[in-house]
Amino acid sequence: MKKKLAIRVDSSSLIGGGHVYRCLYLARYFRKKGYEVLFICKNLKGNLTKVIRENKFKIKLLPKKFNDTRNRNNQIFAAQKQLEESEYLKKILINYKILVIDHYGINYIFEKNLNFEGKLIVISDFISEKHFCHTYINFHTSNKKKIQKQLLNKKCQLLLGKKYVLTEAIQKKENNVKKIFKVRNNILLFFGTSDSKNYTYKILKLFHINNFKKYNFIVLLGSNFNNEKKIVKIKKEFTSIRIIKKNINFSQFKDKIFFSIGVYSQSFFEKIFYSIPCVNLKILKKGFISDEFDNLKFIRFIKKNDFRKIIKFSKKIKNKKFNGRKIIDGQGAFRIFKKINEQN
Repeated sequence: MKKKLAIRVDSSSLIGGGHVYRCLYLARYFRKKGYEVLFICKNLKGNLTKVIRENKFKIKLLPKKFNDTRNRNNQIFAAQKQLEESEYLKKILINYKILVIDHYGINYIFEKNLNFEGKLIVISDFISEKHFCHTYINFHTSNKKKIQKQLLNKKCQLLLGKKYVLTEAIQKKENNVKKIFKVRNNILLFFGTSDSKNYTYKILKLFHINNFKKYNFIVLLGSNFNNEKKIVKIKKEFTSIRIIKKNINFSQFKDKIFFSIGVYSQSFFEKIFYSIPCVNLKILKKGFISDEFDNLKFIRFIKKNDFRKIIKFSKKIKNKKFNGRKIIDGQGAFRIFKKINEQN
């Protein structure tokens, strides 16, 4: 009988798609090692269940009574909701050896009540939430003291820092990308699958106002992007814009981008992996830190609309070679699998 791994993760217009994509990297590695993998998800508006199925994984969709009614992605589900969902999942998870939870809405209330007999693994981006698990993964920090304060299981295995980042090399057809990138003076813009704050338009407007015409702008629009009309309108005034929609694959931009502007999310790790210098808007929530990636030459965190720092960054990295694989090497899934199987 195959060993079984379950992954509790969601995606939507509110949540975005980063949690699902990084779980897919982990799921593919476990499948390669002989595991049967099940994704457990809520059927939310703007979800990526189609992408999960395209990767040939099974999905268990939770009943509507468990639907997400939060208005912020980093908001914890009410205690009663966590208790009800964890009770529901107990029967489903009976034969599973490993459960991965990657969700901002779930904390120790769900995890403790679940009373999971196998290995419970939490992937978290925050240091402010309490968890009860066998293994805790956080890519953004190596600070054990800060993390241990929030863990109720004092024997919890800690997998901290950038060596556990989940990404992998993906090769796909480049479509017409080669025609766009004749030279390397391209600035890449991507703010996630939804970009609910409309940062794409705001940053383009900022460059337009500052008469930044010597570069091309490659604008990636995620599957839940709803403000395309504004982008098309500014494109008429700012002709050096190219729009790419759907099937976003950062491997096609390797060695073709001067630098990128985005938010600190899963796409940030993808860009670093493919050696694309990154400017990240500083919109991190309380309890969310990034000390593993601060003060690196080809990475900057800036306040919104700080155009001067963008210009300063561009001058500093001009004609410099960036090897992102020295920061993120794509071996995170391998290391996680190895550590979990070493654990007694």
